[in-house]
Amino acid sequence: MEKAKMQVEINNHPYENDNVYCAISFRGGNITRNYILSDNSVFAGNCAFYNVFFNYLRLSNIVGLHYDVQRAVSTISFECHYNKLSDKLNEVINIVLDRNYKEDAFENAKKITKESFTKQYKNEKFRAKFKSFEFSDLNKKFNLRTLIDDIEKIDFNSFVSIGKNLLNIGNICVYVNGKTEFLDTDSIASIGNNHTDSSMFMIAGFNFDPYLRQDAFVSNIARNDCNYVIEAFSFINPNTTNFTKLLILEILAEQISSSDCEVWVDSIDSSIVFQCEMLKKYKDLFCKIDKATFEQARDSLLSKYTILLEKRPEHFSIKAAYMMSVGIYIDQYISFLDVCNYDVFSEICKKSDYMIAEGQVSLSRRTK
Repeated sequence: MEKAKMQVEINNHPYENDNVYCAISFRGGNITRNYILSDNSVFAGNCAFYNVFFNYLRLSNIVGLHYDVQRAVSTISFECHYNKLSDKLNEVINIVLDRNYKEDAFENAKKITKESFTKQYKNEKFRAKFKSFEFSDLNKKFNLRTLIDDIEKIDFNSFVSIGKNLLNIGNICVYVNGKTEFLDTDSIASIGNNHTDSSMFMIAGFNFDPYLRQDAFVSNIARNDCNYVIEAFSFINPNTTNFTKLLILEILAEQISSSDCEVWVDSIDSSIVFQCEMLKKYKDLFCKIDKATFEQARDSLLSKYTILLEKRPEHFSIKAAYMMSVGIYIDQYISFLDVCNYDVFSEICKKSDYMIAEGQVSLSRRTK
């Protein structure tokens, strides 16, 4: 079997400070627990693994790293001068792949993770959003209770075992953005080759029948009001790519005016999750859009990517690394978005043959 390699994508876009912005993503996140390994065996991980692991890394001596755990991808990012990239990236990759875990450091990392989660859990917005993922990521069988239990139950032996499976060259995507014209791309791509373990895996999906999926409403009592709406997309055409799914969802999501609107696409689940003040039926907005709405959405989306690239380059790299992890290359995606017209978009939607189920999560104060 051919040895899996680290995926690397480089974007030459110089900034005034001659810095580069690097993001390293790993498949798996805070709502992914089950995986299928390269030998087709099923591996049960832990939803809290990446949170604990990143807190473990925070206890090391590497400075300037930023950590981000999302639903099904986790990312380490940093910025540095372009001539220091190879050394910095090599340092990060080597510590990530170092299996000489220390039990006392693990216990400290677990304690930090528990304390952080306990503090965040008191926030209604945090609880409502994670409760929303039970509906949006149904095919992963995510349950908030499972995440809570996993934080409590993870021990040193399981931490080591999970790290051995998830942290390897075959599960790393690297995106570098900035002054890259003088970088030795071959040497960057070869970083980590001295680590022999490069197994591949996939996030396990349970393929619930989309025709049986129904709209849902969940209500819980809380100290403050908080509402989330979930539009869960099922693509009936099995040949629909993640590229296509993301294009459809990002265009449709531009109709939503919310300070917290998240589009998520992976090979298992696809959704738009957003916070709103007033709960009502939103699903009809996403069934079909007219030409004017499409063009406004496309132009708005292109503008957002431009702003990320120019004003928030590290966040652009994080987005690009996530997209790499699901098989989408951001330069190709933006180029296609730039030339996509309404007729093409309508045909893409028709061929993908998507269905939508709407979920609503409402936390509200007890009424007398």
